Amino acid sequence: MGSRSQQLQTALRHSRYPLSELSQQLHMLQEGRDSLFDVLLSFERQDYQLSFGAAHSQEARQQFCGLARYPLAVSICEFDTHADPELVLEASSACFGPGEAELLGNRIWHLAQTLVQQPATRLEQVDILPAKERWALLDGLHKDLAQMETPQPYIDLFEHQAALWPERCALVWNEGQMNYGELARRVEVLASQLRAYGAARNKIVALAIERSPEMVVAILAISRAAAAFLPINPHAPLARLASIMADSGAVALLVDSAAPASLFSLHSCCLNVTGEQLMTTEHAGPASTLSPALWTWARAGPNDLAYVLFTSGSSGRPKGVMIEHAALSRRLAWLSKTWTISADDRSAQGTQLSFDPSLLELLLPLTQGASIALPPPGRQHPQRLAEFILHHGATFSAFVPSILPGLLAGWRGKKGLKLRVACCGGEKLSPILAMRFVRETGAKLYNLYGPTETTIFATAWPCGADPSDIETDDLETRADSDNSPDLPIGYPIDDTRIYVLGPQLQVQPFGVIGDIFIGGGALARGYLGCSELDQEVFLPDPFEPGQRIYRSGDRGWFDVLGRLHFSGRADRQIKLRGYRIELGDIEAACLSLPEVNQAAVQLINRPGQPPALHAWLAGWRSAGAICTTGQIACPAA
Repeated sequence: MGSRSQQLQTALRHSRYPLSELSQQLHMLQEGRDSLFDVLLSFERQDYQLSFGAAHSQEARQQFCGLARYPLAVSICEFDTHADPELVLEASSACFGPGEAELLGNRIWHLAQTLVQQPATRLEQVDILPAKERWALLDGLHKDLAQMETPQPYIDLFEHQAALWPERCALVWNEGQMNYGELARRVEVLASQLRAYGAARNKIVALAIERSPEMVVAILAISRAAAAFLPINPHAPLARLASIMADSGAVALLVDSAAPASLFSLHSCCLNVTGEQLMTTEHAGPASTLSPALWTWARAGPNDLAYVLFTSGSSGRPKGVMIEHAALSRRLAWLSKTWTISADDRSAQGTQLSFDPSLLELLLPLTQGASIALPPPGRQHPQRLAEFILHHGATFSAFVPSILPGLLAGWRGKKGLKLRVACCGGEKLSPILAMRFVRETGAKLYNLYGPTETTIFATAWPCGADPSDIETDDLETRADSDNSPDLPIGYPIDDTRIYVLGPQLQVQPFGVIGDIFIGGGALARGYLGCSELDQEVFLPDPFEPGQRIYRSGDRGWFDVLGRLHFSGRADRQIKLRGYRIELGDIEAACLSLPEVNQAAVQLINRPGQPPALHAWLAGWRSAGAICTTGQIACPAA
């Protein structure tokens, strides 16, 4: 007790310690702060009942200097004993954007009125949102969005284009091209074979095919047989592929001539689409003369399964996300409308098929009579991809931000680039890099956000649409860095609802960070064979009866313009070079190694180096304990 008493006496001797001296001792200016306090709360009461002979004052008030001394100063003022008190907010422009102080003032006033009118209400039950702000967050953000009632599966739209324009180019690659008529004929033949092997509505057919015309044929044929396609990476570890195939219950596995021999052990029914299955199409007649039986198959409907994608799982076991045709069609419809896709367009299909952005490069063109440019198999070096896009006149594509500098280097000084629209997602896109891309290419660039469970993406932001995206024109003198400001990840798109909610699913105000929940008609059906996980992340929509929302695990906030910003994860999931990675998945793989009984994995960012995963492993040998650390290579997307 004596020591505490002495500490208290010492503190009291400095009870009037000058703030300027305290600021100097704490090195606040070096830390970027010019004040010890962030919020100043002041109660001021003045009696301005003055009279000058027979004249009496009608109104009196205190003038504020207009210069904020603190990030936020809140003053409660009584200027007249007969008038209501006033609330005055002084907010620094360095900490608050336009309109934010007004919103805060409305919330404080609403809260004060609520506490006076409902004094018995528990504090956690008090809604801090005024009615107008609640309407803006729940209804205003979504009031102009389209809601598609009867989406048509993409395979029907493709067949419509093939019937109208059979001679129009559908696919082009370095060694040749294929028109819509030939593509439709090959699709019909392979689809008939898949039907014979059990492909049907809500059945799954897996494919492990490198980027090629056969890959496109396989995807369309699976849908033509009314089944859902499951893309797997033929170069992934065999044990992981075996686990995915076992969980999927696929009725067949499609491979190509480049497939490793080990893939044939994954399923009893493996079809080589570059073998006799496609060779028979050389003898097939036009689509209109094919057997009528082919046209009487049960066709996929809007509520049938379109595809399944397996993503990383925190338990170390991948989980399959099931997407229906209606959800996919809604996304393709928004893209077609917003990007004004026509028959004159051509996509560059550079994204790996196991990533859902590849579907906008593959399926969007074929539903609108446009064409697809197929680069050689495998991952493309950014500058080679840039040359390919230039050579084949591609007009749109999907990228991850990390390859944009390489693309710009590949196009610099060259003429003839036809790219007019592109999108980025999967990792942070800096404003400087975005503006460089827009200025050097002349193309529109969209920053997209959305988990696999929300069908490719759920929000979009057109980079450069707002001058506040970047505050300087001197782009060449500013290097991209991890400390650069973040771009918005956008507004909700058609058939989508975005909520930022608190722990009790309460709506968070503008500018307040919370958990991102996503609703609307483009949500996944759920996880394949994981009903318990479905119940954890697919919840009833508390604001739209009868609808669902998806708990994304992401954190974010809305600015006063209604733009969503990303603020990190609520769990250990990360995004690295476009890959969605659960650190627990990698730790589980490490624990499967001989003599390893402890594992920890973390994403490490070092100045001047690309981010990388590091693993710390501990185990036991017969002679004693071992501990080691190593860097895990993550391939570029």
